[in-house]
Amino acid sequence: IGSVLQQSDEDLLDEERAAFHQPHGCTDTGCLVVFVACIIGLGAVLGYAMGSGDLRRLTHGIDWEGQTCGVDLLVVDKPYLF
Repeated sequence: IGSVLQQSDEDLLDEERAAFHQPHGCTDTGCLVVFVACIIGLGAVLGYAMGSGDLRRLTHGIDWEGQTCGVDLLVVDKPYLF
């Protein structure tokens, strides 16, 4: 796969060789590895949040006592944030 990502000297035009151009290669593989690691990390955080948290706290209001409006027993009849 290195030959696919690396340009050889034969691929250069005569004008490019006269201008001392060097063969090009892929330089973004390191960035790709970091990007994929970040996506995996975000997936891990999302999985942990969904498994151990209550996502309804993001979509429902929370009163001053920390109860989720319309969900917790004391405020089940009050679905809106006051």
